[in-house]
Amino acid sequence: MGLDQYAYLRNKDSKLNGTITDEDYSNIKYEWRKHARLQVFMRDLHREKNPDAHKGNFGLGFNNESSLELTIEDLEKLEKAIKEDYFNSFADDGYFWGQQFQEESVKEYKDQDKNFVKWARQELKDGNKVFYSCSW
Repeated sequence: MGLDQYAYLRNKDSKLNGTITDEDYSNIKYEWRKHARLQVFMRDLHREKNPDAHKGNFGLGFNNESSLELTIEDLEKLEKAIKEDYFNSFADDGYFWGQQFQEESVKEYKDQDKNFVKWARQELKDGNKVFYSCSW
């Protein structure tokens, strides 16, 4: 039991929004496990973009209820967060999400996070859509 996180692609013509589909699972390009600070970052970004979706919602955020489409601006924010070791994305709850070893996860995933940002930028430039989702 725990937090599983995914980044996946949809082509530019896709009209789908919302939850991750069976087809999306075949398009997963990046996976994380219990990367609590990445989840807090994405939760906050999701709340910023979808404020009504989080009324009365507790904890670290969405659970496969919806996917988050990432933009170039989002990736710039993420890149800054990575450089700062997600200083502003501290997980103060979320035992099953890896809250208890979040500092270690930041170090362990740092190279993958940087590679993800680089990859996602290129995919957006190529006209694809990049999404983040999670489940626990």
